[in-house]
Amino acid sequence: MTSTRKTVIAGRQVVHAVGALTQTVRIHRAPPATGVEVGYRLPVTAEVSVDLLQEVGAEDVEALRDWLVERGGTLLDDASPGGASVEPLVDVTAEDEEWIARAVPAVESAITALVDGFLAHPYLHRVEHSLHAELFTLLKQHDVFSGLHPFDGGRLTTQLVHKEWPETRPQAHKGGGRGLFDLVVLAPTQLARAGRRQFRDGRIEAPIAVELGLDYGLEHLRGDDAKFRNSRVRHPYLVHLARASSGRVAEVEDFIAGIAAPVRVAYAHHHPGTGATRSRHLGAACVTA
Repeated sequence: MTSTRKTVIAGRQVVHAVGALTQTVRIHRAPPATGVEVGYRLPVTAEVSVDLLQEVGAEDVEALRDWLVERGGTLLDDASPGGASVEPLVDVTAEDEEWIARAVPAVESAITALVDGFLAHPYLHRVEHSLHAELFTLLKQHDVFSGLHPFDGGRLTTQLVHKEWPETRPQAHKGGGRGLFDLVVLAPTQLARAGRRQFRDGRIEAPIAVELGLDYGLEHLRGDDAKFRNSRVRHPYLVHLARASSGRVAEVEDFIAGIAAPVRVAYAHHHPGTGATRSRHLGAACVTA
């Protein structure tokens, strides 16, 4: 069951709806215009309320949008016609390809190092997010990802590796919302074409994206594969690490064997009882013991 509250903030109607798993905030256009200008979907655990929305956005709707993104908000694609509040996507162009070609080997080197580290020390990390942090660190060790890069006409700078970046395109089963990629790499030439709002809302197409899972089952893997294909990621990497004695290991490995290009897969399994390992590095034809 969804509970909904409406309020007026800076002359705009704002609707906050809370469901079982997610919550949404929709900001309507300033009168006399009508319809939803922009909406965000957030985890149900994010601390959002009408009182907080009023406090943050009392004088500045842009500040409210920033605040929602900082709490994990991703854009909904249900704004009504009549306005241009959602920035155009900064897509990948021929201008970006040369740099991307140099970045791909560095990404693959970092993923290989992560998998090798897991095979050597499968309990170095307790939880998946710690593995995300290690891969982020491994990526940043490569010179191609170093330094700060300008955007918003040179007024602001950022890095090239990002965590929790919005999917390029919404998935139908998410009701117009976008999920998040675990890690992405953006091209500096893309950033040079991007404005602050495009960066803030994740309206930059990630040419390289990584989904990294620990001890997930078959359905999660299917979801990650579908996420890449729905967003048409040019260089998608699916990294599946496991240390469970589940009887579904064979099913997972069969599914991995059938994943088609452009998705590239890295896999490692550590059996907690015997200590035996199985793995498949990027570019390998099959899983080996």
